[in-house]
Amino acid sequence: MNNRAAAKKSRRKLSANSTPVHTAAGIIGDPWSVLILRDAVLHKQRRFVEFRQSLGLNRATLTKRLSTLTGAGLLEHKLEPPNKNRFYVPTQIALNYLPVLLSMKEWGERWLLKPNENSQLDVYHTSCESTLRTELICTTCDGIVGARNVYAERPSADVKRPPSQSNTRASGNEPLEKVGICPIARCLSVIGDRWSVLIIQEAFFGLRHFDMLQRRLGIAPNILSNRLLRLTNLDVLTLTQNPNTGRRDYRLTARGLDFYRVPLSMRQWAIQSLGVADPLHFYHTNCGQDLEVTLQCVSCLNPVRLQDVASRPNIDS
Repeated sequence: MNNRAAAKKSRRKLSANSTPVHTAAGIIGDPWSVLILRDAVLHKQRRFVEFRQSLGLNRATLTKRLSTLTGAGLLEHKLEPPNKNRFYVPTQIALNYLPVLLSMKEWGERWLLKPNENSQLDVYHTSCESTLRTELICTTCDGIVGARNVYAERPSADVKRPPSQSNTRASGNEPLEKVGICPIARCLSVIGDRWSVLIIQEAFFGLRHFDMLQRRLGIAPNILSNRLLRLTNLDVLTLTQNPNTGRRDYRLTARGLDFYRVPLSMRQWAIQSLGVADPLHFYHTNCGQDLEVTLQCVSCLNPVRLQDVASRPNIDS
């Protein structure tokens, strides 16, 4: 079975009216799987022992995550002669996940690293030989894309949640930085699991009330309460009381609004790499055109391509 077919088989388990972000969250599974993709894509790690040393995971947990990513068509499991040692090669679908990883990295650096902390993840742009900083750009008008200049038309029917492709669950409290400081791990510790990123996505669509979020996501009340409390405590959402209605509103903070690039990058990845249709219609208000995005280096203004991105150890960390 080829990589595209494996990904397609995984998507069959997902609801037909799921959004691309729902689909992406269901296939990737949990934070450890994202960190495996970080190591495979950015650090070019291939061997089981390398992943284990980098992540600090026990053998059983790592084996399960690698198996999930392989079954979803994101990794290929190969045997290297003459000793037939196992190694894992990222497929093109996984390599295309780069914009999501970079969006998580930069958000984590801006909001979650303390002034005296140095990340071990240093990424630079070989095209201009500078530390890589990016912007999400509209491919039609080359304008910067942010939470305030995107409009989405939603279908009237509720979008059903997908089942996770992984049987593992992440509470959001499990330490992800077992080996060194990493802004991607910090980002994942905030969004916790797939429910958190989906709640944030709905907040961008203007859903502010508990019952509306529960109906839209099909989430159990106790799980929704837990995730809303975490996101409020982490200053991604703020809880206010509407003076006109007396209802409690959950609104995005500045930190939450800046997170917009992550679900938008996930949406683009699911559409382009997984072939997922989007029941939502996105427009870039700057140009009025259907939204399609790409990453651009802020230093040289060139598109960010995987072959022009390199990571190196931070000697100050």
